[in-house]
Amino acid sequence: MSQTYDFPPTLNPLVYITIFHVPLLAFIFLSLKPIACKSHACALCIIIFVQILIPFLYHGIYESQMNLTIALLAMLYTSKMMIWLKKNYQSSIDSKIPSFTASLFNWRPNVVKIPDESRHQKYIDSINELGYLPIRSYFKHNKTLGQVLGICSVFLISGLFHDYIAIVAFNHFSLDYVVFFLFHGILLILWEAIEGKILGRGKDFKDNFGSKVFKMALFLPIAIFTTPLFAEPYVNGIDFHSHLNICTNLTKWTNKKIFLCNTQ
Repeated sequence: MSQTYDFPPTLNPLVYITIFHVPLLAFIFLSLKPIACKSHACALCIIIFVQILIPFLYHGIYESQMNLTIALLAMLYTSKMMIWLKKNYQSSIDSKIPSFTASLFNWRPNVVKIPDESRHQKYIDSINELGYLPIRSYFKHNKTLGQVLGICSVFLISGLFHDYIAIVAFNHFSLDYVVFFLFHGILLILWEAIEGKILGRGKDFKDNFGSKVFKMALFLPIAIFTTPLFAEPYVNGIDFHSHLNICTNLTKWTNKKIFLCNTQ
């Protein structure tokens, strides 16, 4: 009788975490020398692809909290790898190239900042470096078009980033995040065009109370109707669903209070 084998094979979590970091170590080893040939660059590109592929293959197998951490690390590693490869491609053999390991931690602030801002700054810088800045530099002859496409690329990368996390961490296949971020990116572009051209407002314009109320009345319904696209994968997540199920938790809390009152 023929035997069937599961792919990918189920591994011990410690073994899985070790295998996940193998491409990172291989990239660090190959980044010690300048990229002097196409085969070297191709090898680094393959490593980047493998780094982001491993968590994707093992989506939904391990607990969501572990997969969430792995997905965040995968996006951090691959974005830093691509930025390093873009900056150091075709470097001369005698040139001194920056350390890739140092680029993993160049987001650390030198001054005291808000913890959440410092934590997310590494992803924001990577998205700008991979999407916004290259497109703006490519369309130097048309700055308006370059800025529009650059903004769209940032929101597109952000959507793909969140969809990747939803797939790996929560086994949720959809393009909800891509639609969510692209919609808000297009909305931002249209609003800037309306505010800048029709209203003729400059960068130094300060909104008064009436304009703030108008913006709130305009964007609040949009936020209400588009928020489910962003929240659904997290609501359906294993670790989040039990905490966000308000009715169930309220019933448990009420029954607990009734039980304590009856025992007194």
